Amino acid sequence: MEDAQAGTGRVVVGVDGSVRNLAALEWAVAEAVRRARPLHLVSVACKASTPPAPWTGDSTIQYSLAETEQMVDRLRRRFGAEVAEVTAEVPVGTPSKQLLKTLRAGDELVVGRRGVSPAERVILGSTSIEAAGRSPVPTVIVPDDWEQPQHVSGVVVAGVDGTERDEPVLDFGFAGASAAGTTLVVVHAWEEPPPNAWEGSHVQVWTKEAEAALVERLEPWTRRFPEVRLVCRAPAVAPGRALLDASVDAQMVVLGRFAGVHHLVGFSGFSTCRRVLHHARCPVSVVPVPAGASAVTPGDLAFDETDQPEF
Repeated sequence: MEDAQAGTGRVVVGVDGSVRNLAALEWAVAEAVRRARPLHLVSVACKASTPPAPWTGDSTIQYSLAETEQMVDRLRRRFGAEVAEVTAEVPVGTPSKQLLKTLRAGDELVVGRRGVSPAERVILGSTSIEAAGRSPVPTVIVPDDWEQPQHVSGVVVAGVDGTERDEPVLDFGFAGASAAGTTLVVVHAWEEPPPNAWEGSHVQVWTKEAEAALVERLEPWTRRFPEVRLVCRAPAVAPGRALLDASVDAQMVVLGRFAGVHHLVGFSGFSTCRRVLHHARCPVSVVPVPAGASAVTPGDLAFDETDQPEF
């Protein structure tokens, strides 16, 4: 079956010319080939020649406008033979803000995630986390040590909460599994009750019933994507743990980001999305879901730089 999302937008990737950024760039190139989309390279140049202060938490590498344009031109020539169409853009300013301003309806954004200490994650954040929390289009965060060729047979994992808000997540997950020619594992976790609530056998029965209900609910997608092998899981554990467990051998995890609630500095202490982003060893795709809507449409594409990241 033809990929339902092929040709609807670009694969936009943030690049900085560093070795650690290659994982995200190579993932974006492979994604552009898989989905038959143009590849758009974006590198944000700095306003001044002085680097950002260390305490700002902005670890993104930035160069002057001339240096950045030269670097992007080299990358465009390098990958031009692999992707049918490669374009580039070099805005000037703050990386996360300028990167998001380049997006169009239908695009898919790819950014790298560098390994930092837990304290730095909480206190300082990162460009990738901010992009995932504010992007109006699906955003894939790729760990800097990810080697895509070693994981081409891995499954795609999609986390759902059992409501109509899951539709954009399932659309993206099924299309991604179809394009990659792999299995889709859909996870709907629920918290196990206290040991004294009822017998363990009851939990097993409820788990099987939940998995059967999930299979039935996904019937519209299985009809649209008959080539995708589907596995449904409804473990009685916390959602974050369930998704991290399922992602051990995965090539991507797909999650929804539900708009409407703004958290200080973009973090919620109990956010499943935040936990998975920080601990997953594979790329994580964060799909924005507008408040009160079941799907993202071009009319929803809006970036307001006063917004806080949402998780």
